[in-house]
Amino acid sequence: NTGHSGSMTTIHANSPEDVFSRLETMVSMAGVNLPLQAVQAQIVGAIDIIIQIGRTTSGAKRVSSIVEVVKQRSQLTVNKIFEFQTLAPSKEGDDGFDGQHFCLSNKPNCLERLKMERVTIDLEIFSPLLPK
Repeated sequence: NTGHSGSMTTIHANSPEDVFSRLETMVSMAGVNLPLQAVQAQIVGAIDIIIQIGRTTSGAKRVSSIVEVVKQRSQLTVNKIFEFQTLAPSKEGDDGFDGQHFCLSNKPNCLERLKMERVTIDLEIFSPLLPK
């Protein structure tokens, strides 16, 4: 967290939840002697949204999930907002699978802050769309 909003970074992790342990490990490797609670408070204060990118069987990259970072009962967790789900086997020559992003009906808590920043978001994108 550099004191200003709007930053992006890359963290190599196997899942959005794994981002927390990766960041906690990086802090401990830096030799900074902070209690875990303080490290977690910095993480939840610095990160709003995690976008997980996954590789398909053909090697193409695709957004696999979008989650919001939240603190619940003194633990870091995620509010799953969108998730990619495979719907059908792939056709020859495409990127490895056919699928769609589905809203999990969890509106992010940061919507109010975005509204204050005059960011317009169509709230219909948060209507639950689950695979049939």
